[in-house]
Amino acid sequence: MEDKLQFQKKLKKLMEEAKDAGDCMSQERIEDFFREDSLSEEQLAMIKEYLLARGITVSGYRGDEVLAEEKKKKLSPDEEAYLKKYREELSLIRKEEEGERARLIREVIQGDALAKGRLAELYLETVAELAEKIAGPDIFLGDAVAEGNVNLLLAVERLDTEADADTFIKEEIRRGILELNEELSEQKRRDEMMVNKVERLEAAIKELTEDEDTKFSIEELSFYLEMTEEEIRDILNLTGEDK
Repeated sequence: MEDKLQFQKKLKKLMEEAKDAGDCMSQERIEDFFREDSLSEEQLAMIKEYLLARGITVSGYRGDEVLAEEKKKKLSPDEEAYLKKYREELSLIRKEEEGERARLIREVIQGDALAKGRLAELYLETVAELAEKIAGPDIFLGDAVAEGNVNLLLAVERLDTEADADTFIKEEIRRGILELNEELSEQKRRDEMMVNKVERLEAAIKELTEDEDTKFSIEELSFYLEMTEEEIRDILNLTGEDK
């Protein structure tokens, strides 16, 4: 437990250092920061993923190449149809010319609005590829692509240096998809907790009313289930048991 607390303190300190550096940190600094902990490559990659998910740019890091355990999402028929249509639409976009991406990055930094739109176009396939790799099993691929595209546009708007521009854009796309994963996982956890509470309440009502003459109150259920009276009322309203 003590080791875990120490690690959490170090991670918090690293986050503060990254914030002070303008939400940016190099891979070398991260590895040096944890050198005494003798972490594996996989553990270091997880730390970098943690930073990415919290808006920290890790220069030079390509998580999709480092995390070997990442595999393409197993697509449903609807997702396969979506991806096919998405890529058919991308095929209509003008092909990238040699040296075009580097030139566009320079023009974007100079504030060229047309360059921003064209640069974003060149990363649309990257969005689909990342979504296939890191979208969670409970997320429809189209939602992951949409979230990635939003972060792509934001990344292009925020671009202010040629150094590591490609890495920055890809990391921002990746961060958007990972945050969607986290958001939906948390929602699923809350939904499961609500289902559990409903089941417990229904079981309690059944037990307390086995005798038809038995009456029960919200206060009694609250004490019996160790739930607040407000929670009890909300669930009763939801299930229609408040009648």
